[in-house]
Amino acid sequence: MTSLPLTSLRVIPFSREKGLFNMALDHYFAQSLLTDATPVLRFYGWEPFCLSLGRHQKADEVNRDALRAAGYDWVRRPTGGSAILHADECTYSIILPRKAGYDHHMIYNWVHEQIAGALRTLNIPVTLAQTSLTDNYLKGQKDAFACFNRKARSEIQYNGKKVVGSAQKLYRETLLQHGSIMLGTTHEKIIDLLMWTEEEKERQRLFLKKNATALDALNGSDLTAETVSQTITNHIGQTIQVDTKTLTSQERDGAYGYYALFTLT
Repeated sequence: MTSLPLTSLRVIPFSREKGLFNMALDHYFAQSLLTDATPVLRFYGWEPFCLSLGRHQKADEVNRDALRAAGYDWVRRPTGGSAILHADECTYSIILPRKAGYDHHMIYNWVHEQIAGALRTLNIPVTLAQTSLTDNYLKGQKDAFACFNRKARSEIQYNGKKVVGSAQKLYRETLLQHGSIMLGTTHEKIIDLLMWTEEEKERQRLFLKKNATALDALNGSDLTAETVSQTITNHIGQTIQVDTKTLTSQERDGAYGYYALFTLT
């Protein structure tokens, strides 16, 4: 188990928001969290469903007509990585001050250990797979475009299939990590939102099914994001102090100020 010099954590309970607000709020916390502040863990969903692109990812392969026809939003993330369709999932973000002695590798491992431990209490037998650096990213641009076709260290998996996808960004004073806990398989529709041939779409669809799965396929019931997020909160609360506190109006206003950074047109 990964040990952190972490004694308390503020948890913002699950709520559904627009994709632009979600990314702007993650960035707001990363920019505004004081060096001696309590770390923040937030759970959220996406309404409407939303396609997100990595910070430096080109949007050329996205079929904007298909995106609009489906009624989905799209947004740029502050973190790197590749595209993901945020649909039936419970998304988390955690922001910590860097001066508190948190190594970013330790954070990645600790967060995934907490999520995996919580999922096991829901009778979902996930494992933590320590993959090598050379296995982190699949070869080829198309194979790497959909985020759940990628694997990284300390992955939460079931029978070799990815269940949670996470990414980090190091700010000057803080660390941001956010990720998607897949509840259902709607994220697979990302293939239909890309400018590929039908042959390539079918190949990628099969590839995605081979490399990723969702919780509803593992425990035989429909888990809600509220249940999953509360279970994770309870699990973390067994070892550190957890203070659950909803967003303030000041925090919401702070997020609005960063909309321009993550808007895609």
